[in-house]
Amino acid sequence: MLGLTIKASWIASVASVWPDKLSRDPNQTDWRLAPSLFRRLDTRYGPHEVYLFASPHNAHCPRFFSLPASPGCDAVDALAQSWVSGNLWANPPFTAIPRVLAKIQADAATVTLILPVWLAQAWWSEALAVSNEAYLLPRGAGLFSPGRDQQPTPSPHWRVSIFRFERGGRRLPPPSGATPSARSWAVPPPTAALPPLPFIASAT
Repeated sequence: MLGLTIKASWIASVASVWPDKLSRDPNQTDWRLAPSLFRRLDTRYGPHEVYLFASPHNAHCPRFFSLPASPGCDAVDALAQSWVSGNLWANPPFTAIPRVLAKIQADAATVTLILPVWLAQAWWSEALAVSNEAYLLPRGAGLFSPGRDQQPTPSPHWRVSIFRFERGGRRLPPPSGATPSARSWAVPPPTAALPPLPFIASAT
């Protein structure tokens, strides 16, 4: 109808080194939470509508945002989208965690967020301060699987936690005489322990 012609041609790997590398390397952030545990959390906090930072291989929700563009995704780059409405799920890349926490507060978003227990990071105290609930996920093999391969992994070397934010989380008052700022709030010590995730009898 438009008078366009598409012609495919083969390009040797040696002539396309970088794109070829991207197509062959595994995505180190493409991890999928065990379906049984996701269902347990979806029973407690769901139903979740949109999976942020996902791919066709690891998305548990009917809709998902991905980077780069993937078949079936609703949008590209979760951080560039509005989180104002909906019940969201996020298992973000570690490097994106500070921006994710800032966006949750800026958009007053409702999000269930997976975070590594990383006490040395400044964002850990912030997450403890503003989340509505936070729990340790169980330790053990099969907690995650690579999204593409779907093969359960050994028990991770680090603990993993789940944080729940309702409409941006709690709004804590700044200390007396201080300029209101998310990072100036009086936050709990980073060593504050999280309780294990409570058992939900109806989850299977």
